[in-house]
Amino acid sequence: MEPQQAATIVGTDRKPWRWLAACSLCASLGCGPATPAADPHPTLQAQRPAKNLELDPASDWERAPYTGWTRAHYEAVFARLLLGFVAHRSPAGARTRYPGGDELPASMEGAIRMLPALGAWLACDCNPDRVRVNDQEFDVATLARDIVSNGTNPASADYWYPIGKGWAQRKVEAASVAEFLVHTRARVWENLDPFEQARIMLWLRAADEPLAANWLGFQIARNSARVAFDRPVPRGALERQLDLLEADYVGDGFYGDGAPQRFDWYNAFVIHPELTFWRAAIEHEGAREQARAHRVAARTEAFLRQLPYLFDSEGRVPPLGRSLAYRSAVLAALHSSVVAGDHFVEPGLARRMSSGNLRFHVQAGMFDDEHVLTRGHHGEQPLVLENYVRPGSQYFMTRALGVLALPPTHAFWTTPEQPLPADLGDFVRAIPAIGWMIEHDKDGAGLVLHNVGSSTRKASYHDRYKKLSYAAATWFASETEGARPYDATLVSALHRRFEMRRAGANAWAVAPGLAWSRYAIAPERLGETSAKLPVDWISSAVLTSSVSLDPTPADPAPNTSVRVSCVYPAMNSAARAYEGSLALIDRGLIDHGQTDAGSPWWYMQTSEGVGAGAVLLAGLHGWTRAGPRLDWTGPAQHVLGGEAVWIGLGVDQASPRSSCFASLQRVSAEPFDPAAVLAAAPVVELEGSHATVRWADGGLGWVDLARKPGERTLALGPVRLTGPLRMASSSERDGVRTVVGHGLRTLTDERGPLLQATQGPVTLACQIEAKRLRCEIDRPSSVNLGPDAGPATLRWQASGWSGGPTTSTEAHTVTSSKTGWIALDPPPHVTSTVIFELTVG
Repeated sequence: MEPQQAATIVGTDRKPWRWLAACSLCASLGCGPATPAADPHPTLQAQRPAKNLELDPASDWERAPYTGWTRAHYEAVFARLLLGFVAHRSPAGARTRYPGGDELPASMEGAIRMLPALGAWLACDCNPDRVRVNDQEFDVATLARDIVSNGTNPASADYWYPIGKGWAQRKVEAASVAEFLVHTRARVWENLDPFEQARIMLWLRAADEPLAANWLGFQIARNSARVAFDRPVPRGALERQLDLLEADYVGDGFYGDGAPQRFDWYNAFVIHPELTFWRAAIEHEGAREQARAHRVAARTEAFLRQLPYLFDSEGRVPPLGRSLAYRSAVLAALHSSVVAGDHFVEPGLARRMSSGNLRFHVQAGMFDDEHVLTRGHHGEQPLVLENYVRPGSQYFMTRALGVLALPPTHAFWTTPEQPLPADLGDFVRAIPAIGWMIEHDKDGAGLVLHNVGSSTRKASYHDRYKKLSYAAATWFASETEGARPYDATLVSALHRRFEMRRAGANAWAVAPGLAWSRYAIAPERLGETSAKLPVDWISSAVLTSSVSLDPTPADPAPNTSVRVSCVYPAMNSAARAYEGSLALIDRGLIDHGQTDAGSPWWYMQTSEGVGAGAVLLAGLHGWTRAGPRLDWTGPAQHVLGGEAVWIGLGVDQASPRSSCFASLQRVSAEPFDPAAVLAAAPVVELEGSHATVRWADGGLGWVDLARKPGERTLALGPVRLTGPLRMASSSERDGVRTVVGHGLRTLTDERGPLLQATQGPVTLACQIEAKRLRCEIDRPSSVNLGPDAGPATLRWQASGWSGGPTTSTEAHTVTSSKTGWIALDPPPHVTSTVIFELTVG
């Protein structure tokens, strides 16, 4: 413990200062045993019989119709973690000895990162201290106590050493120690003697210097725990850290991870979980902090309402961003919220997300034969790892077992699983604040994230953030020997060296079924340094054939996407454009196609296994060449292992003038006949920077690739839209017309004026029926029901997917004005968009 500093701390210690000083001195000298002595008065927990944990429990397809998983399956994952950890822990228990990870900080990470799982088990009185796995018995409380007591004891061989200044790894790990102590307060902390408590708190010193990005979350957790234990924290330190992290919030439930446009899974790994811990661990006094807690909770709810769209039916997520080897840590935000008592998503949906993801990873090789977590995403995969993922780091995934803190009677375990959007069929979903447009094609590519917002300045993360599409099933190619694979992106490579990385988008826009961005790429030069030379500019948009705002049964026609792009060469230079398909692993490759200059296309399929599938990429306008890895020389590794292969489109000659292109892509988990897809290919009409796409089913799409769209009137069949339009689409299915617009001022159909924006151009997606209008909008608007329509019923709904009855306001009756218009002013909401539904009659 640290002595009071009344002028610079908050919180109080209730023990006399002399006792505090003695404890602190003893702690700093390493007094007390290196290994905790046995409790001479066994608790009721210690007297309980050990619980048998099965490694292969029976499935329950009634309560878990999508995964078969029950609480016993989570216990089985916990059991396997215990087997691997105990076999590789040090004699004192606060470090691990995984192959290649004997030294700090890896050995420290391997032990500390077990604490979320151990803490979840011990947080529930329903779980006994002792468990039996096969013929081995483990005392979970003792294992956990050894970690926190010996790791913080200078007299122990496993001592972790003090938390230093700056970006020290111990600051990350300290958060897990802090949260463990709070979650297991009654069962672990209160059974430590005063010397152990003082020693632990001396190591778990207050976080006084604010860092940045997700590291702020770790600091917030440490200081929150100190407040929870009534230990001193420098005045204003916690508030400053919260202020800085809140400043990274961009909307739709997402925070940036420090660097501009770095939107990734750290929202789920760290940021939301640590903020939820802060909300739940301490009392929030004063109006300012209570308002902050409410604001932070609302943002977590917004994030969790986006999360169901990011899982496919197998439990996989789009592989965008770094630290993908942390696997099921994507569940940490969900689990921390559920355990904290939030009711942001229905328990059946929460378990569907959780069980699906964990089940996928267990089946995909998360454990080796010794029950040690493999390092990768599907088994051992070195290219998935960043340089900070050491042997032991992968145990960050134990945050996915936080729900073991919930008793078997909790609704999370007893409520039947509810479907994910991906279980129900095809859909598209836009997350405007971060520039993601998610497409799910149940009978084709599965889940694909079209990315125009996420980016990074760090060269080694280029492939993890700057692809234009990330598919949950196929992943991507990795940079090799200085060359940049152009799979799932569009680049300019004048001399075919593919050595330049594109910049992040300087502008983007997304709406359901539409995603556009504009970015720069330095031209390749011979014998010159290109760092300060003018750049090529690329404006590119993807439009999907399916625009299902709600999950719908798969369309019998194959879903495809069209990419339209314009390339603007740097001054006094020429540009040679290339577009790449999603990448597959080159395993049993079968491919064919044609390189006819008028209609080049190529198809390839690979054999079963990780990274397998089939893809077709066809040029519809501007492209004159096609082929596997077109003009790419040398190796290209797939990040999941093996050689990567993708289809490339190119041109015969570089051009000094702007050039525009259109392509068609179809991706599937199974082989398909490319001829059938090509026969139903849409017609693309390019006029300057404007592209119109006419789908075979009668649907229409339109996009303006100019730097800044101008005011215009656009006709898409019977639908007319006005405004500074960036993108728009119109389609009809089963009597429901779906209209999407970005930059819209007015919307008119064959019946006359229908909707107009009232506070600047609006982004909307509307389902239009004779007596019903349902729209997702981002700004106030007015709707025309007609002067003779009579009263209508209006209901507002939160955007996103919660699994249960849609969160909405009370339905109320509205009456149009004499002119027939009704003003719609959305209620307060934390996402970019909100949904209204108007029903007439």
